[in-house]
Amino acid sequence: MATIYLLRHGQTQFNLEGRVQGSEVDSGLTALGEAQARTCGRILKQILADQPKPLFVSSPLGRAVATTKIVLDTLGWPTAPYATDPLIRELGMGRDAGLTADEVRTTFPEDVPLSHRDRGWNEAPPGGETDAELAHRAAVWFASVRTDTVAVSHRTFGRFLRAHVLGLDRDGLMALDEPHDCVFRIAADAVDRLTDVSE
Repeated sequence: MATIYLLRHGQTQFNLEGRVQGSEVDSGLTALGEAQARTCGRILKQILADQPKPLFVSSPLGRAVATTKIVLDTLGWPTAPYATDPLIRELGMGRDAGLTADEVRTTFPEDVPLSHRDRGWNEAPPGGETDAELAHRAAVWFASVRTDTVAVSHRTFGRFLRAHVLGLDRDGLMALDEPHDCVFRIAADAVDRLTDVSE
């Protein structure tokens, strides 16, 4: 079976401001986010040194594309070509995208119970995507992987993909962490966390 190396894009300005990004809006990487992407590149360099070059696939969102390019550059590989796949984009947050939690409470108070951690499996803010839809997307993408692949994705997609592989229920899924600076190696039904040991 193919191995997947999954990582989250580096920190963005919206992450720093506590704004919902989802798949509808984008924000540039912060200096810390760029450093986190380089950390992921160093991790991959340590583990891929004697292996054939894997396929690189990025979410089409700008923050993931920027991270992909930094990772490739850190590896000393050309920053193109790489594939993009909308299946690994972030969860759609509809009209709440771009807002802080306080702004959602003020502008769309009816959406507060639909915040990602509290909503039901088949609920979403208007124009958004349900957890059920994202879970299906993650399962479809996982089943499609045929060769060793580095996937640069997002917080929520990454959790759903790991939960799918590990067979976790919703509580287990929500308990997963969401780091910007490590790589998750997914093989068969196992997920290993890889960190930078060079520092």
